[in-house]
Amino acid sequence: SSTNDVVMQKQPTAVYTRTTHGSGDNFVKLSVSLTTICLLCGAWYLLVCTVPAIIFATLANEAERRGDLAAARRKRNGALICNITACVWWVITLILIIVSIAVIATR
Repeated sequence: SSTNDVVMQKQPTAVYTRTTHGSGDNFVKLSVSLTTICLLCGAWYLLVCTVPAIIFATLANEAERRGDLAAARRKRNGALICNITACVWWVITLILIIVSIAVIATR
């Protein structure tokens, strides 16, 4: 008498992981806030930096929604650089105004 033993083995399957990232702001609020401050303070020349920052931030949000995280990171960094540039120019302008007032006051 013969016995037939059936041995079943489960083959290993590939494990797929998908990382999802929460939708970030990508500096939209910062860009809009800086633009508003520039408009209220009369620093119109800073709009050269803050308006592109809004555009970069919006494009970063769109790229993030599409799942293109590399493009989102690039656009987000562009928005950050524009915002930092606007802040630096604002501080430089403020220093120049203060120095000018001090020079005029000492005459």
